[in-house]
Amino acid sequence: MQAWYCTREAVLASFEVAESTRIAPLVDREILASSERVDHQLHRKFTVEFITLKFDWPNNSYAPVWRLYLNERSILSVQRIVSGGVELNPADYFLYRADGEQEPPFDYIEINRDSSAAFTSGTSPQRAIEIEALAGYVATTSVTGSLSTTINDTTDTLIVEPTNNRGGTGTGSALIIGDERMHVLERGYVDSGTVLLKDLESRNADSTIELADTSAITMYDFIVIDGEYMLVQAIVGSNLIVRRALNGSVLAPHSAGYPIYVPNSYRVIRGAYGTTAASHTAGATVNVQRYPAQIEQLALAESVVSVAQNAGLYARVVGQGGSTREAVGKGLDDMRRSAYESYGRKLRKTAI
Repeated sequence: MQAWYCTREAVLASFEVAESTRIAPLVDREILASSERVDHQLHRKFTVEFITLKFDWPNNSYAPVWRLYLNERSILSVQRIVSGGVELNPADYFLYRADGEQEPPFDYIEINRDSSAAFTSGTSPQRAIEIEALAGYVATTSVTGSLSTTINDTTDTLIVEPTNNRGGTGTGSALIIGDERMHVLERGYVDSGTVLLKDLESRNADSTIELADTSAITMYDFIVIDGEYMLVQAIVGSNLIVRRALNGSVLAPHSAGYPIYVPNSYRVIRGAYGTTAASHTAGATVNVQRYPAQIEQLALAESVVSVAQNAGLYARVVGQGGSTREAVGKGLDDMRRSAYESYGRKLRKTAI
């Protein structure tokens, strides 16, 4: 499945608007499209997933007979390689990056020419080589929290106790628990276990919330107090600095003692990205897949611009008269060029 390289929450936080819940389906669509567009622009897939790659042999790659190019699917590790119906011993091949280094992401495989192994076609050249691998560009993850309760292999809603830094986890993130990967479909709200210590007035300027405990709250989360959504912009000691009345909610007064609700519930697709759903115990570490910073930034920018263009019926323009032109987002082309220079897969000759 296609991974999302940024989250719904990151896109919504980019807009200086109060009503954002109603555009969530649009944002989700644009994030998926933007993530696919990033892969297409850079000629490689950044999604990290367990897959089986199949190649004809011989193929049209203009490569030596001991070398197999993986095309747009870089890999991070190999579980097994079968060529012509025969499984290769790991000592019989080497994995190489495009620059010739033997570290991930790997872009081609070479037979160890000191061995008797070879790529072969078997009974047919079609799909003669099968590679079971963890595909992707980087295996970087960050800890987002721990499971609050034990789950079985059919549970589709997780309650996660967050770390001090949730690591950008949100709708669209890929969560990792043990060997299983999950795709976040939606975040839900649960009681944080803490309450307001002082009254809040119905003024945007009254943006400091005093709490006894902030351990269940992280920066840039939306929290809910009595129906009003607020964005946590800073955590200073036991105080939250928030932006009031977001996601279509109404600015309102709140009395001391009101509970704070936090988005620590995740509805997920289990056994995603080529993995198998399994049981996990309470306290298990929950990690989130990260992508190169430029890729996350480009996907976010592409998504924000697409959502803005949709709001303008894809007719947003700048200038007047003969100088009128489409508004595409300042700096977006520079971001695309920079990302291509850093991560784009360059042209390699193949036969037709």
